[in-house]
Amino acid sequence: MSENMERYNFSKAELHCHLDGCFRTGTILELARNRGIKLPTYDEKEIQQYINVKKRCSLKECLSQFFNFLPTFAGDADAISRIAKEAVEDRAKDGVTYVELRYSPHILANCDVDPLLFAKERGRLRPKDVVEVINKAVRESGEKHQIKVRTILCTIAEYSHWGIETAHLCQEYANEGTVGFDIADIEGMEKNLKDNMEIFQFCKKNGIHTTVHAGEGGPAAEVQLAIEKLHSDRIGHGYRVLEDESIYEIAKTKGIHFEVCPISSFFTASVPEDWHKHPAKRFFHDGVNFGLNTDDPGVLQSTLMDEYDIATRYWGMTTKDLHTLNINAAKSCFLDGAEKYELVQNLEKEYQNFNFE
Repeated sequence: MSENMERYNFSKAELHCHLDGCFRTGTILELARNRGIKLPTYDEKEIQQYINVKKRCSLKECLSQFFNFLPTFAGDADAISRIAKEAVEDRAKDGVTYVELRYSPHILANCDVDPLLFAKERGRLRPKDVVEVINKAVRESGEKHQIKVRTILCTIAEYSHWGIETAHLCQEYANEGTVGFDIADIEGMEKNLKDNMEIFQFCKKNGIHTTVHAGEGGPAAEVQLAIEKLHSDRIGHGYRVLEDESIYEIAKTKGIHFEVCPISSFFTASVPEDWHKHPAKRFFHDGVNFGLNTDDPGVLQSTLMDEYDIATRYWGMTTKDLHTLNINAAKSCFLDGAEKYELVQNLEKEYQNFNFE
């Protein structure tokens, strides 16, 4: 057990983790070789400059890395299943006992999807098939590694036709572990606001929980749009809400949960370079509802313990504070009724008996 794991040896809940960003480097290389996918190099150290983010850059630059590794498993059911199973196993190694893994079925499909962004060629794997493959994989891996796994289906605002299909998939697979809907690229959402608002109205009408990527690379107004126009339950990132105190006050008053991802926020230059000036430090001192997450641990080569280290080292958080963040996450998760109550109760009971020595 590592020093970090000993220090943070308690159950954790994680709500913002992209399944397609959870890969192991060795797996990417093996899949590329097996599927005949050309990579710039097949050396495990050299490939990191193409599939990992190692320095501060823009959000757009970080996302461009996905074009280098996603083709190794997009469109291949067996490869997607392997990525999903390993992602669950790795979350369990972090001590996570409840996780919501998010992904876009359309990005991983190679059939009935337009445009085809990452799969090398068209085939027979529909978005619906991707959902079924991943649901089966995370269920099996979750049982094996004793971690409760639920999934959130994502879409990209620019492709509103994906969005409504994704929302319908959320509804169709609600009884098989799919618990929510997410949308990224809020700039595209503003351009296609009418269509995307209709998607969120569908979600609200049908009891589908929602979260929105907002206030990461863009302004505080994105957070306001997500809260007031889309009536989102949670905000992915949301750091730049601090640029407008009135919007920040709305979020605090409504108890909106912010899915904070410290390491990714640093590399995407969404926050100040000085860790002591990170918005989450203000969130913490203001008693804002937020939790800590890894976002894309494969891309960033990070663990949840690394995120916790930042919180304790730079923001003055104690182990009890980290417990509070996990309770925040549990109370804000997309489980319903008895399942959510049980998750919260189990964490609170464990934390009450935690040995802080």
